[in-house]
Amino acid sequence: MQTRHFRGLLAAVVILIVYGSLYPFRFTLAGHYGNFWALPGRTDVFDVVFNLFLYTPIGFLAFHSLESTSRGRRIAVAAAFGFAMSTVIELLQGLVVSRGAGFSDIVCNGCGALGGALFAAAWHHGVRPGSRYAPRTRAFRPAFVLVFWAVFQLYPLIPHPHFSLARERPGVMTLLFAVDWLAALVLLSEVLAPKDRALAALAIWAAPVKAFLMGRSLTLGELAGAALAVVAFLACLRRPALAGRILPAILIAAMVGRELWPFHFGAGAAFHWVPFSASLGVPMQPALLVLAQKAFMYGSVIWVCDRSGRHARGAAAAVAVLVFLLEWLQQFIPGRTPDITDVALVALIGSALVFLPGGEGAAPQANATPVLSTV
Repeated sequence: MQTRHFRGLLAAVVILIVYGSLYPFRFTLAGHYGNFWALPGRTDVFDVVFNLFLYTPIGFLAFHSLESTSRGRRIAVAAAFGFAMSTVIELLQGLVVSRGAGFSDIVCNGCGALGGALFAAAWHHGVRPGSRYAPRTRAFRPAFVLVFWAVFQLYPLIPHPHFSLARERPGVMTLLFAVDWLAALVLLSEVLAPKDRALAALAIWAAPVKAFLMGRSLTLGELAGAALAVVAFLACLRRPALAGRILPAILIAAMVGRELWPFHFGAGAAFHWVPFSASLGVPMQPALLVLAQKAFMYGSVIWVCDRSGRHARGAAAAVAVLVFLLEWLQQFIPGRTPDITDVALVALIGSALVFLPGGEGAAPQANATPVLSTV
């Protein structure tokens, strides 16, 4: 993958973080720096975890955005960039109404950037030309989409001693969970080596983990959906050609169903044209989980519609148009929040899939095997 593509992705991530950090862009000269040196408390555990992971993509992309030099220097520069960016943004946040600045956020963000750079160095070393792992560079696109699924399933990765299981009866949501899990298993099978694809079904054991995480809960519908997805996935392995034809239709149908459920039309809310405004106005953890789930859903649809990567731009544009129409229809569904956020999310995910290895905008990989056209 060319350096300029990583720089483009880095610029997009930087803009997104700046937007989310300084929204709603109402500044005041009376800065909020009174608690700048305060240590995070027990109630801030989700903020600490979020800040650690928020800048991980910064370190990863900054490492790959640098021209060829020593790995140590690239790690240092990427980490320094993350620390500097976090410092500037935190100082500016002190001037934003309803926001505040904290030194602990700078440390967490900087450590996240350092972790991202270290991971990039290890990954770069593992997939360098001549390495036995190099042919798997074709797995960048499905692996990228799977990251959002992992966030949705496992955030905040903090164990909790109590097992939380909601005993709701399986219904429509069970089928939607099954489709999500099926997409995740298919994506994971593409990341694995061809001879190991059946092992993707073992990911089912991640389903009950959520019940042991702080602030998370599990439902019987989710467990039933995961089990149903494993059965469908094993059937896909037996009939890959048929699965390759019907999987896009299944994911698109599930996306339409989730966006328009419960199909009770009437007077709803007005359409909001400011992206991410609704997400930034609610508690952080629920907003992050919703965005992660939607990013996974839209990324999966784009990927299954164009698994070869030859027409990634067209697939992303088509999904963006469909999502806009669905969001527009939400104006007539009571209780929904129609806005432009989902369209912006599709554009961001689609752009990343275009430029990642296997996408039409990526540099050709001389030693890479082609993405399979079937499951």
